[in-house]
Amino acid sequence: MTRQDFVREMKESLAEQKQKADQNQREKLHDADVINKQGLKQWDDLLQEVKALSQEIGITFWPLEGHSFRLKNGASELDVRLDGAISYMGVAQGLFEPVVVGSELRYSLQEKNSPIGQFTALLERTGQTFNVEEIAEYLARIVVGNP
Repeated sequence: MTRQDFVREMKESLAEQKQKADQNQREKLHDADVINKQGLKQWDDLLQEVKALSQEIGITFWPLEGHSFRLKNGASELDVRLDGAISYMGVAQGLFEPVVVGSELRYSLQEKNSPIGQFTALLERTGQTFNVEEIAEYLARIVVGNP
């Protein structure tokens, strides 16, 4: 390979790397914009959906301070809060990470298994995303004890 060929090949490689980095940056900005625009609206929709479901099936719904609420069924309690992701803790632990699909905000479930010794396993359901209605049903199932 001549020096000229080597230099041309390296310049092409660098240009391709820059193009990929620029595309990744545009995608990250797009995703952040979608999350920013839809996140709080979807949280409000989730609150309304969980409240309506809890009334229909007969479990207790308590709004808490900030972006959080509690579901209760007998001794089973679940605290749910928005802190970037939608996390839940109580009779089960896990979170719904925001995922942008096209221009739609959806959520990917990551469940935390019961601690084994000092470790807690985090299981992600890869490829499966949830909308607000599905999250509300999932949370209600946890509290009722029928996941």
